[in-house]
Amino acid sequence: MNSDTTKITGRVRHIMFPGHDLSERKFSLPLQNLTRVRSFSFQNVETSVSLSSLDMLMSTFKCLRVLAIKGADFEELPSSVGNLIHLRHLDLSCNRCIRKLPDSICKLLNLQTLNLFMCMQLQDLPKGIGKLINLRALYLTSYQSCLPEKELEGLTSLQFLYIFHCKHLTSLSSGMQHLKALRTLVISHCPGLTSLPSEMKYLIALETLHIFFCPELDLLEGEGMQGIKNLRSLILESLPKLVALPEGLQHAASTLQCLRILRCTGFATIPEWLRNFTSLQKLELEYCPLLCPSEGMRSLPPVQELRIKGSSNLSRICRREIDDAIDLQSEPDNHSYPWRAIHIPDDVSLDSDAYDLDIYLEHKDFETDSYDIGNMDDDKSEDTNSAYSFSMPDC
Repeated sequence: MNSDTTKITGRVRHIMFPGHDLSERKFSLPLQNLTRVRSFSFQNVETSVSLSSLDMLMSTFKCLRVLAIKGADFEELPSSVGNLIHLRHLDLSCNRCIRKLPDSICKLLNLQTLNLFMCMQLQDLPKGIGKLINLRALYLTSYQSCLPEKELEGLTSLQFLYIFHCKHLTSLSSGMQHLKALRTLVISHCPGLTSLPSEMKYLIALETLHIFFCPELDLLEGEGMQGIKNLRSLILESLPKLVALPEGLQHAASTLQCLRILRCTGFATIPEWLRNFTSLQKLELEYCPLLCPSEGMRSLPPVQELRIKGSSNLSRICRREIDDAIDLQSEPDNHSYPWRAIHIPDDVSLDSDAYDLDIYLEHKDFETDSYDIGNMDDDKSEDTNSAYSFSMPDC
């Protein structure tokens, strides 16, 4: 609907409203009788939204399951949001002005997804957020230096935690130990984060751990990686203090399927114990200039995909391996060598010392279908976002 809409049938259950058309008069008139609407979404918000408009919205649509106000600029959410007792998904992402959430938001006991991605002025989470016992996914950007330990105790259903651009965050808090249902943890652009808490070992359901652009994070400090036994996917990108894989990662030797180390300028060696990772299917090492040939590299497990890029120290040894693999391709019954080369860029010579040599190896027994790490943590049953899908918007 838009500002020219003057009449809407009372049978309407889902509304999308153009964000550039949010004058209070035009916004309210055609909506007065739509008391049974289930989802309301602002699209392409280009202006601020008044508090009175939001209050009218929440007072009218008391049966809402989904409320998405992406990119809107308002300083506070009206306390009437606490009356939306049926709400499942609340998206306030990319709000440049909001500084706090009302305490009444803690009354939303059916809430499953709370999206605060890129709410850059948000000071903290409200006290009582731990009352959201059905919350499964939390996208968070805030000024907090530490996640609230006491409040995390109540989030026993949380499965997905995404922490983005928390500039003042220095610690995740020992309250992490209570997130027994957590399956996916993503930490990105947290410049003050220095280590992971030892309580991470209690995350018995954790399958996916992705950490990006945390310049002060040292995974060798503390025991943050100890005891994570069910990890399936680990991505470490732009962590300059990462010089080696933490010893505690060995607890995931039987479960880890994907390991990607990208743009970690201090990373220098692959440990010999990586050979024990019997489930590893995909290994990517990209733009780690200090990475050198080592015993760990020579004893890698027979992964299905190996990608090495941007390491001049490794390019020579890998080039020799490719030559051997190509020779063995004419001997299909020869099982003494586990790799075959499947892609070498046309503009790179095998004899070249080019720094950006891209080497992509595939195990002989691997099927032709590509390995899709994006589907690694999909849960077809009881999908958190079955009613509404939250994508990371461009703010």
